[in-house]
Amino acid sequence: MKTITLIGCGWFGLPLAKYLISQGFQVKASKRQVDDLVSLPQLGIKPYQLDLANVSDDVKSSSLFDADAIVINIPPRLRRGDSDYITYLTELKSLMGTRPYQKIIFISTTGVYPSADQTVTEADASAFSDASTTLLQAEAMFAAMPNSCIVRFSGLIVL
Repeated sequence: MKTITLIGCGWFGLPLAKYLISQGFQVKASKRQVDDLVSLPQLGIKPYQLDLANVSDDVKSSSLFDADAIVINIPPRLRRGDSDYITYLTELKSLMGTRPYQKIIFISTTGVYPSADQTVTEADASAFSDASTTLLQAEAMFAAMPNSCIVRFSGLIVL
């Protein structure tokens, strides 16, 4: 594995990109806003502008998705009332096409578990709210793909 694409190079994606580069990987990364791409090349990251609400022909014909592995780190923004998350991920999956990725890592959240003061297992993931239903749908889109892995973050803070 030589090349890794990061879809979403924000608070998690950027440190991950730096680490991967330090380990000898070639890293491609996307951000929604063109202005946010400026600093990426200085870090050794090949930048791509990707707005899943309005995908340009440039992105469709670019090499962004040509990689050995892909990490999908798009925040759902469900608390902010964004209801287009599944639509955006459907577009992303279409852009990925049938490429034979060695690994697909989808970053999700423990928001699929009910809020309870107890140890939870995978069997506890359920559609107990609109948000959890959306999150589980998003996970299912990528879990069905070969070589995929779902990672659920919880309790993270940025220092």
